Amino acid sequence: MGNFIFIEGANEIQITPSLAIDNVDSSAVFPVGTKCVYKDDDGNLGTYVYVEGVASTAQYDFVLIDSDYSIIRITKAEADKKRVKGGVAQAAIVANKYGWVQIEGKGKVKVLANCAKEVQLYTCATTGSLDDDSTSQTAVYGIVLTTDCGGSAAATDCFMSYPTTNA
Repeated sequence: MGNFIFIEGANEIQITPSLAIDNVDSSAVFPVGTKCVYKDDDGNLGTYVYVEGVASTAQYDFVLIDSDYSIIRITKAEADKKRVKGGVAQAAIVANKYGWVQIEGKGKVKVLANCAKEVQLYTCATTGSLDDDSTSQTAVYGIVLTTDCGGSAAATDCFMSYPTTNA
């Protein structure tokens, strides 16, 4: 299990080493919008923001973050509404639950089959997933796969730096 190493937010927060980045909370244990840097078991650092969930969110879904720090799973229609902040849900943060969304660093994101590494990613017809096919889709900037996705849709290694749907 990794470790929280820094928290920023409206209030100082005491962090316990046993707290996992993929926790889902029934009630908010941090103010929504709290950001942290987290070091995983491999020593990789990532930046995360604490959010309120939405129905059907699954682990590694790409989500859009509203100004009130609630999330919605990405679709072309939602991306086109100019919800500019994005990230990857670290757990199934469903409606009326709270959890962490990664916004920077090495991670995983759901993509469609045969999605290529190191290319521009886009919205797609599968809610919560990204793809490398631009046909009638909206670009997602600030996230790239670091490995190719195989013959079926999967959570795939990526690197992100404050993803956005607004160039």
